Amino acid sequence: MKNGKLLHTLIFLVVIFASVNFSYGDIDFADEETSRCIKEALVSRIRSDEFESHRELAVQGDVEAQYILGCMYADGDGVERDAEKAFEWFLKAAEQGCLQSQALVGMMYHRGDGVEQDYEKAFEWFLKAAEQGCLESQALVGMMYYNGRGIGRNYGKAFEWLLKAAEHGDPEAQRNVCIAFLFGNGTEKNKEKAVEWISKAAENGDEESMLLLDRRGIRR
Repeated sequence: MKNGKLLHTLIFLVVIFASVNFSYGDIDFADEETSRCIKEALVSRIRSDEFESHRELAVQGDVEAQYILGCMYADGDGVERDAEKAFEWFLKAAEQGCLQSQALVGMMYHRGDGVEQDYEKAFEWFLKAAEQGCLESQALVGMMYYNGRGIGRNYGKAFEWLLKAAEHGDPEAQRNVCIAFLFGNGTEKNKEKAVEWISKAAENGDEESMLLLDRRGIRR
């Protein structure tokens, strides 16, 4: 209860400091830099309290708190940035089925961020997230199958996963589906469908697709 009251009090003070000019005698506290420093100090204290609150829950096994704690360590939000600790907490949440954490663990293994780079483990975690419906992970699983990175090359499975992501609106996946149809990678060649998918990618903001269509003189 005390922590809760302290948090509400600090939030109240942030609001007050944001809207009131302070002065004492000949000293003016209304200048932007001073006001900014005061607000940053208070917000930092609030975020630090939030970190401790989430840490307590995370240690007890709360999956949401584990994910949030991972985010705070990854961003340096309320605590000093620490990629290894971010990975540690994301992994705990991922092992409990947290989709966002599974995708992030996959990305950290893929990049070697906070953990030794391991494409096979990256693929395993991307696949778990993809099977739960994570759009970005579906596209990444498709590309890893396509490139044979972390898993044996399989154009059929690559097309299957890229198509899932493309059908849900991922513009890069839509461009890659176009390429698959154009060259017959994992599916039959079909120029009409290739044009259809690259047009969708362009409509969804994929710059490479837009440039290609412009060069070919194809209207979007």
